[in-house]
Amino acid sequence: MKKEAIVCLLIREALFANHSEEPRNQENDGRFNLSDEEWMEVYQELVAQTIEGIPCEWVLEHLSVPDPVRGRWASCRINQVAYFYRLLQEQSELCSLMKDHGIPMAILKGTAAAMYYPDPSARTMGDIDFLVAQEDYERAFQLMRDHGYHLMYEEDHADHHMTLGKDGFTYEIHRHPAGLPDGAEGDYLMCLIREGLQKAEETEIESCRIPVLPEICNGIVLLLHIVKHLRSGLGLRQIMDWMMYVNQALHDDRWYGGMQPILAKAGLEILAKSVTRMCQLYLGLDEQEITWCAEVDDHVCTNLMHFILQQGNFGRKAITEDRGVKIVGEVHNPLQLFRLLQERGQKNWELAKKYPVLNHAAWIYMVCRYAQKSMHRKSLIKTLLSDVKAGKERRDLFDQLGIYQK
Repeated sequence: MKKEAIVCLLIREALFANHSEEPRNQENDGRFNLSDEEWMEVYQELVAQTIEGIPCEWVLEHLSVPDPVRGRWASCRINQVAYFYRLLQEQSELCSLMKDHGIPMAILKGTAAAMYYPDPSARTMGDIDFLVAQEDYERAFQLMRDHGYHLMYEEDHADHHMTLGKDGFTYEIHRHPAGLPDGAEGDYLMCLIREGLQKAEETEIESCRIPVLPEICNGIVLLLHIVKHLRSGLGLRQIMDWMMYVNQALHDDRWYGGMQPILAKAGLEILAKSVTRMCQLYLGLDEQEITWCAEVDDHVCTNLMHFILQQGNFGRKAITEDRGVKIVGEVHNPLQLFRLLQERGQKNWELAKKYPVLNHAAWIYMVCRYAQKSMHRKSLIKTLLSDVKAGKERRDLFDQLGIYQK
């Protein structure tokens, strides 16, 4: 069985299996009769998806894993737990700083997603992302600077967030979450999230209290995180954050009573249903109390899961993927193509950064750059045709998910 299928089985067993039954082991469960090499491949796939902590303790307790993999896995898990508790402490200090100075805030993703897991420390943690109101953005930034946090990337200052560092941790201060759609839909969601920030609730994780958005707003942020990374590299970690939220907080009554009208108005209902149905088919999410996604075509779920497993967390498995596939996959008309080339040209053309007058020709730079790379390939025509085919398949998938239509 392919390593990706084993990964899905491990997630099912670790999170949703009936553990009141007699535990299986490798000797009486042929699904996990893997060679040493295959176990290493499974572990590496979990690492690529940044979810190695989720099934770790279940696997080490119930399955016969070769010693080299067992040792490496256990060591990784110990480091993960240590980092989790250090992060909680640093995050608590940040929350206290904002609270003491009267700045409302809410943690985004991170511990605000981990709290839905049976063991929050099993969720791999990264940066500490948090949201403040637009009117508090500069004041919160300056407050952090005054207390030893340093700006890491000057170019972030004009974006929707700024990145600061302190004591080995990275903090992203947001004035709005990433992944918001353009236009009226994005304005509508931002209005809800802004209202939610004023009603932020404190929740307790391992004796640490953290401010989080109200339940529906928190779910919207987790879904927007999927939207953000669908282009650049969507892995199972973002999917599982949404899945564990749905498992705990979005059964049928809460879907129809609150979330569904919001996502329908924002143009994200199809995506939410598709991701949730995929989690039911492949990852073991409950189907009895979560029926609101039942009508989604299984073929769409299969294509989406295949795409996710190809990408890995933040696209780390597809880092060498041809840019042509992404370009073709993201555009629906010539205007979108021009905007995409222009955006990437402005980001990648060093000369334009030095001489802003050249910004208007940034799209030409990207065309020339792609053409130059293509000329060095052994089978230029074959590669271009392959890019077009793969890009069309990706665009079709995005269309079926109801996003990037504009």
